[in-house]
Amino acid sequence: MFNVRPGITGLAQVNEIDMSTSELLAKWDKTMIEGFSLGMYFKPILQTVTGAGSGDRVVK
Repeated sequence: MFNVRPGITGLAQVNEIDMSTSELLAKWDKTMIEGFSLGMYFKPILQTVTGAGSGDRVVK
């Protein structure tokens, strides 16, 4: 298991991932954690700030 502090955004939040599916969110978080690099850290933050990401969604 990973021991990572929560952040303000992530890959799921800027890639139009269904936010109501915890398994899918965990998969995207794992992808971000395993592929961690400085660029991987700042890219979602910049996408969130500039609105360049596709945003999150919830399927009803």
